[in-house]
Amino acid sequence: MEHGCINRINLKALLLMTDGLYAPKRAEEPMFDPVEVTARVAQMGLECYVEWLVETEEGDPDCRLYPRVKKSDDKTAIWIQL
Repeated sequence: MEHGCINRINLKALLLMTDGLYAPKRAEEPMFDPVEVTARVAQMGLECYVEWLVETEEGDPDCRLYPRVKKSDDKTAIWIQL
C-alpha cells in the first residue's frame, strides 16, 4: 500500500490493479512486468485485456505452461486516462 502525491504534469493515464491482472509468465521470465501490462491495457483496453488474460488462464488450467498458485485470481482494476 502506498500513499502520497504525484506530479500530474506529464501524467497521461493511471492503472490501479490487483495482482490477479498480472500477465502470465513462463518459469524463466520475471514474475511481473508493470510496463508490459500497462502497454497491453493501453493498446487493448482494460476489458479486452481481461478477456485475453482469462482465455490464457483457461488454456492452462493445470498451471504448467505459466506456473502460478491457482488457475485464476480475482481481477480488479481502474484505468484512468487523462
